[in-house]
Amino acid sequence: MVTKVVHPIFLILLISVVLIACSGGETGTGATDKQTVSVGRITNFGSVFVNGVEFNTDNSTFKIDDTSAIETNLNIGMVVTVQGTVNQDELTGDATNIEYKNTVKAIVGTNNVNADGLGILTVSGQTVVMDSLTSFNSGVQSIVTPDQITTGNVTEISGFTSGNGTIYAARVDVRSQIYNMGDVISIKGLASNAGATTFTVGGITVDYSSAQLQNIPLGTISNGQFVEVKSVEGENMAGNFVASEVRFLGDGSLSLVNGTLIQLEGVVTTLVTPSQEFILNGQLVRLTDSTTFINGAASDIIESKTLVVKGSIDSNGIVVADNVLFVGTVSLSMDGIVESIDITNSTFILLGSTISIDVFTTMKDTREEGGLTLTELAAGDRLRVVVREIGLTSFIANKVERRGITNGRIEIEGRLDEINGNQLMIAGVNIDASAVNLSGMNLQVGDENIRARGTYDIPSKIFTATKVR
Repeated sequence: MVTKVVHPIFLILLISVVLIACSGGETGTGATDKQTVSVGRITNFGSVFVNGVEFNTDNSTFKIDDTSAIETNLNIGMVVTVQGTVNQDELTGDATNIEYKNTVKAIVGTNNVNADGLGILTVSGQTVVMDSLTSFNSGVQSIVTPDQITTGNVTEISGFTSGNGTIYAARVDVRSQIYNMGDVISIKGLASNAGATTFTVGGITVDYSSAQLQNIPLGTISNGQFVEVKSVEGENMAGNFVASEVRFLGDGSLSLVNGTLIQLEGVVTTLVTPSQEFILNGQLVRLTDSTTFINGAASDIIESKTLVVKGSIDSNGIVVADNVLFVGTVSLSMDGIVESIDITNSTFILLGSTISIDVFTTMKDTREEGGLTLTELAAGDRLRVVVREIGLTSFIANKVERRGITNGRIEIEGRLDEINGNQLMIAGVNIDASAVNLSGMNLQVGDENIRARGTYDIPSKIFTATKVR
């Protein structure tokens, strides 16, 4: 049976579903290998890790923005579509094709992102939300941290969107200091305010008066069409995006075979029926009594939550969820020095806390723009980690980044567990704040997002704060 999915962005993310669905592979039969489409960010290499599955790539082909590529062209945080099979253990599989398409590559308007990569960029009218899971890279020597991005920089964003102008970034790349005429930049989204020579995508007006139209139904731009707009001129004096090409990417429907297995990472954009149905980047997802939840419950599904949904397409074109993982559940971030590593149990010690890694952990070596494995870590390495709590001093890492040691500064941000005069405990870490004036801060046990900066003595496991906010 062929069904229809009526959400435009899903066409972009899962354009290869038809190929897989028609390949004749068994789905949902309990066979060792299950034909699957997996859409999500790359969390590690040595194979390619997507949505908790390690995909062997020995026999895979690669594409980047419709051009043949090789595996080394991929990077941590890129949102890719993987065609292939997943083994019965649901932890390993084989990729036959991996494809990456940027969500937007365009010119920065404003930057309200801090040095930790939290905040909002505007990029050619698109609102780009960066959070603690966003991977950041810069090809511009003077831009080292996200807060240094400035108006006029060209950035490439890979992330999740429903086409309405808001993008939840999985990866942000600074490509160049300024836009050079002739370079290709692009935006994607739903057309609105369509007229004879202009239309709107997100928060920017597109001037398509001299553009080539590709696959546009009846040769006319209409409201609600999901389009890709390319430009070799950038933005004109009026602030309009000057299109050189407009390509129709979907009319809101996609033929899928009933039973196709789906692994989909995304951000919840709409609650259709609370605790029952929601939109994940344009795709309708339905929960059932047999849906299982990891790191949360059905009642925790709200707009802007990052999830990985595993399930299958039903006869109405809806993803029926077997499992829902709350990827974006973050309770603590740490910046410190590795004390010890336990390869057998997949853990390491940072600021006295035991931190575990699993197949969903994004691991990156920022010093050389590549993946990272636990076996490559060593005591003394400088790490920044974003974790979710499973015990007072035990955590699972959502993201691990190895950094060069440029200073002795140590940081921790999380929930305030105890306060006794100038002695604090944040997520199980003892903090001596004697050198800090805490008066007027009105700190209370249970306060979230309390950040302490200072030094950490490994033998005594005492964090000496020089700043608390």
